[in-house]
Amino acid sequence: MATYYGKGTKVTIMTNVAALIKPGIVGVNFVDFQRDYDTGIGPEKMPGAFVNDIDEAKTLILKNVVKNTLQLGIVCWTRAEEGESLWSKLNTFVQAIIGKVRADPSLSNQVYSATVTRIGTDSGSRHPVGIAVIVVQVVYFSLV
Repeated sequence: MATYYGKGTKVTIMTNVAALIKPGIVGVNFVDFQRDYDTGIGPEKMPGAFVNDIDEAKTLILKNVVKNTLQLGIVCWTRAEEGESLWSKLNTFVQAIIGKVRADPSLSNQVYSATVTRIGTDSGSRHPVGIAVIVVQVVYFSLV
């Protein structure tokens, strides 16, 4: 029998995305939900990330089946010590997160698809802390 992908819920999906980052990426010290800025985050929680839901569109595709298109924003940050390249550290962290999403685009069978659609950074303007936002579009299905 074929495996059916995409019957997760927003909570299970966000939990799986967080698990891709911590413990999924070695050295990540902190992951939480629903914040957009690293206020109150000290060096002990770097690198780290917040997993945020940005937007969700629902489309009725059959009499009782809804296609959900969820935009998730992963706000991630890291710190460069003296003599380290902030850009290199931030880029390495961003690429690790993207690699985890690409390696498991069904998020442990919770979604039909997960695709990175946008990446933005602060370009090191907050040195020694660098911040990036990775937008992931997730498609999953639910019943009415």
